[in-house]
Amino acid sequence: MSVKPLFSRSAAKVVAAALPLLYAATASAAIFVTYLAPLGITTSGVANLRASVNSTSGLTYDAQFEYGLTTGYGSTTALQSGVVTPNFNGTVSSGAIGGLSCGTTYHYRLDIPAAANYPDDSFTTTACPAPALSDWAKPTMAGLLLLAGAFYLRKRARRA
Repeated sequence: MSVKPLFSRSAAKVVAAALPLLYAATASAAIFVTYLAPLGITTSGVANLRASVNSTSGLTYDAQFEYGLTTGYGSTTALQSGVVTPNFNGTVSSGAIGGLSCGTTYHYRLDIPAAANYPDDSFTTTACPAPALSDWAKPTMAGLLLLAGAFYLRKRARRA
């Protein structure tokens, strides 16, 4: 009795070529991301994006944040090489990002290029400060007296 191989040699090559892809898909599925509230949001347009990451993949990954006015993002933080290490359970932080407009909603997500795409989150920068009155617009006693005098003269002119 002879034993026949289950697969031909060409089929075995296809399976062997697919194994790294299967492992990568399994590894990327083992990373869990939870967004934390951004820190340091100021009226001067600065924020620090953060995410809690739990990786059970046993692999090392690079990470960065994408952010922008829409889910199309448009801006990225610097790539942090090897920040997600094997069996990592911690926080990934963007560092300070600047140039944000006050009173504006921004979308962001953690991007781990070798892994799956993670869902979007958003934050709103603090409201814009009230504009300061310039020196010429500040009320002064002389200006108030002048204004009161003008109303008095106008009222008197109407009586006449």
